[in-house]
Amino acid sequence: MVGKRYRLTQDMRDAATTLNLPLAKTPLILRQVYADAPGQATVVWHMGAKAKEAADEVKKLFCELLPDAVRDV
Repeated sequence: MVGKRYRLTQDMRDAATTLNLPLAKTPLILRQVYADAPGQATVVWHMGAKAKEAADEVKKLFCELLPDAVRDV
């Protein structure tokens, strides 16, 4: 997870580049809803409208990382 304007986010990107590590194009933005989901014994895509952006991010990242596993998503 990354913060939109965190210095640590840029440091992580720089380190990955230096180490020739691939980066996903889709970031998971640091959101409270990710921390809330386990305490509610659920996942973000089952948390309704308050977690829509997070659920969309997870779906997009999943599709990016595992395109062959995606069916009618």
